[in-house]
Amino acid sequence: MTRLPLVLLLFSLSLLFDSTLRANNGPKTLPAATQKDTDQKADPKAEPQKDPPKEAPKAEPPKADPKEEPKPVSFSSKEGKFTITLPGQPASKTSKVVTSAGEVEAYLFLVDRKTHAYLVSYNDYKAATVDPDPEKVLSQVVEATAKNLKGQVNKDEKITLGAKKYPGRDVLIALPGKQGLYRGRVYLVGNRLYQVVVIGPEDLVKNAAVDAYFGSFKLEE
Repeated sequence: MTRLPLVLLLFSLSLLFDSTLRANNGPKTLPAATQKDTDQKADPKAEPQKDPPKEAPKAEPPKADPKEEPKPVSFSSKEGKFTITLPGQPASKTSKVVTSAGEVEAYLFLVDRKTHAYLVSYNDYKAATVDPDPEKVLSQVVEATAKNLKGQVNKDEKITLGAKKYPGRDVLIALPGKQGLYRGRVYLVGNRLYQVVVIGPEDLVKNAAVDAYFGSFKLEE
């Protein structure tokens, strides 16, 4: 079986989410004073030391408020042959990935909401690189996604898309360090792979608005 060239593609997806993960982490703690600084001899002529300032409260990671989402807009890709409802117009990106199986061109559409993000992507594979068993292909996608995000797969259920019941997976991955959740649906339509993703805090990723986002993904055949 020829392994699909998915790893580099999925790595590029995790890079797109890098700013979102940093936003959820909150500020870094400043280093404490060194022992050399605290052991210096006191100067008798120096003014009496004032009480040290109270430590500022630690900032909590920002929490997503679904009520703050902008009005949903319908987005369609003529080349991608799909429509979906997104919370704003997405930024588009095309990445060419060179692999041993040839060059793969991935098309990505991203809505970055700072504490969370929405992503839709598709890419085509040459027929010779696709395993004839679509479930094996989808399993590879889920495995590679979890590996690149360094997360734990909490859900991986078989689903279908459209009247022709194209095979897919409903996936939930816990990100490391309690940074949030990756929730995605991936579909294999012939030699084309679609990925519909939300990544962010658990309260947003699992709410009804995100359910509607996934349900709005339709193929234009």
